Amino acid sequence: MVRRFRWVDGHADIWRVFDDGPTLAAVVGGLAEPWASLGEGDRVILVDDWAELGSQAVTARSLIESCGAAFLGLSVVVDQLPDDVRARLGCVRSIARHEDLV
Repeated sequence: MVRRFRWVDGHADIWRVFDDGPTLAAVVGGLAEPWASLGEGDRVILVDDWAELGSQAVTARSLIESCGAAFLGLSVVVDQLPDDVRARLGCVRSIARHEDLV
């Protein structure tokens, strides 16, 4: 993968990874592997630096629960979540709310 990786105008060009089947398979396998070990009795807390829209956290919760594990909540440094998303996630803890910083 490192041979395929490059910077374009200061941004990571990850799309070149998709040009190489074995590299793509390794990336997908690496992304899927942590989910394969989750199951009944596992408890998961998501930790992130900033939650803005919450779509990734909502998707992660769904994946966690589909594996049979318990989603305990989200812990972030800055919470910018819309109220409806925060309610869908359940327990959300933060150091600061975005509106307190602006």
